[in-house]
Amino acid sequence: MSEMTGSYEDSIYYDLSENISSIPYSIINNGGYSWYMNPETKRFIRIGSGTEVVVVLDEYEKGKTLVRAERQFLLIPKNEIIEIGYN
Repeated sequence: MSEMTGSYEDSIYYDLSENISSIPYSIINNGGYSWYMNPETKRFIRIGSGTEVVVVLDEYEKGKTLVRAERQFLLIPKNEIIEIGYN
């Protein structure tokens, strides 16, 4: 990655833009609705099962995966993400 001069979100978009063609789709499988933290705002967001996400960092922090869902970043437990492949 090049030097980071922008925001947190800008640096993630830079990483994604380099490898966008090789990112498989995934969905959240939580059996209903759950609350997940947005690491930028430190607020919790309610997200439903079946929501499509893009995995940004597989091991962001202690069993949590950083994903991009519904135009925001979220930390989701790794066991609640199912990779569905390339559609």
